[in-house]
Amino acid sequence: MKKILFQAISIYLIVFLIFSCDKNEIADPPFSLGEMWICYNDSVWNDSKIRNELIGTWQWEYVSCFWRPDQAKNVIDSNLTIDFKIDSFLVIKQFDQIIQTSRWEIVDGDADLFSIKDEPSSNLLFGRILICDDKLIFNGSYIDICDNYFRRTH
Repeated sequence: MKKILFQAISIYLIVFLIFSCDKNEIADPPFSLGEMWICYNDSVWNDSKIRNELIGTWQWEYVSCFWRPDQAKNVIDSNLTIDFKIDSFLVIKQFDQIIQTSRWEIVDGDADLFSIKDEPSSNLLFGRILICDDKLIFNGSYIDICDNYFRRTH
């Protein structure tokens, strides 16, 4: 009887430990996509206004991928920034080291929205541009790609 009780307790503890292990939970985005749509639609946008709003440095904060939500994560620790320059170049840095430079321009996207054409391209900048105050989303989830969230630093 003691042996059966010991085995039952052992099995219970093993199952408990397996299911109580720390799992990689998906963090919430730093700001709401829905609120960004509302804020973005409160303004009238054109390509030059979008371009002027992008000029400056943006810190990458988060990625959310429709097909791979398990890979969506808060990326503040990546220390990745994008600096949109007025001369139509952009510089992507990670830990203050340049990892890419590209030429960029604002182009018409779908549904009367705007996108970026960059050469060479970066998957961080794919999708519709949603901008509001110091927040920016490159919204690709409408076609099952990723949304990249940024916050202005300068």
